Amino acid sequence: MYIRDYTFSDKKETIKMIKQTIQEVNKNDYSKAQLTAWSSIDEYSWKASLKDYSAVVMVNDWNNKIIGFADMDNKGYLDQFSCTSIFKIRP
Repeated sequence: MYIRDYTFSDKKETIKMIKQTIQEVNKNDYSKAQLTAWSSIDEYSWKASLKDYSAVVMVNDWNNKIIGFADMDNKGYLDQFSCTSIFKIRP
């Protein structure tokens, strides 16, 4: 895995990964309605939501697929972090 700066050409793959992760990781803890609301990411406002943040993606070096995303403001506030459910720790 390697970490690189997020670019807006990563948008579709990143949003898809986040939505799938929300649906998979949280399916036993939240209702279907809650999961749907949480994973309803507006692709049109995505760019605006990142304007005050530095964003990175984590990339699988075997297949160059995005496996994680994070963004942080210039004061160190971590706004979002998501890692694909494929790599979640299992009990």
